[in-house]
Amino acid sequence: MNRLIDLPPEKLSDEQKTVFDRLTAGRGRILGPYKVWIHSPTVAAGMEHIGTYLNKRGSLSTREVEIGIPVIARH
Repeated sequence: MNRLIDLPPEKLSDEQKTVFDRLTAGRGRILGPYKVWIHSPTVAAGMEHIGTYLNKRGSLSTREVEIGIPVIARH
């Protein structure tokens, strides 16, 4: 039994649809934690901004990103 209810695009609220469109435009589909976060458009939008900043800006090296993941997860 799947604990996460997948939301089909036609059942998304206007806020969720906006975030969904932004996510799929940049990534092609909804992956991993975004499937959970899309239930809260505020969280999904915030995490999308963070992810895009870290991936596109090149502000952190690959090594720094990989170190940051477990540090953030632990926190």
